[in-house]
Amino acid sequence: MGRDDTSTLVSRRRAADLVGKTPRTIRSWVEKGRLLEFRDDNGCRFYRLDDVLKLRPQPVAVTS
Repeated sequence: MGRDDTSTLVSRRRAADLVGKTPRTIRSWVEKGRLLEFRDDNGCRFYRLDDVLKLRPQPVAVTS
């Protein structure tokens, strides 16, 4: 992968913090195929930053 922001890898904890969810939710998304997981030589799990950011909740427009 390149060194640009779109290929930056983040840990499960960081991914969870970025989307306001728990690490368990991140694991669930991987199990359901919503998020792709990568592992390093030590078995640590990582996720592409751009993939994680796509799962952020979208603001809801409120109209009166």
